[in-house]
Amino acid sequence: MEKYVIFSHSEARLGDAGFWNNQLGWVEKAIHATLFDEPKIGLPITSGSDARCVPYREAVTMRVRS
Repeated sequence: MEKYVIFSHSEARLGDAGFWNNQLGWVEKAIHATLFDEPKIGLPITSGSDARCVPYREAVTMRVRS
């Protein structure tokens, strides 16, 4: 079963922490993000309104800084 994480480009640009963790908030690496069994509907608020679910296998290869 595929797992998902929440990612935000705007949060990554602000503080180099673009992955969501339910207990810690925005974190730097996908390995520290909260994993979900399916894409989430209620996403955290971001400075750029751009939070989205991405497959974990894709997230671990993402470059946070752009």
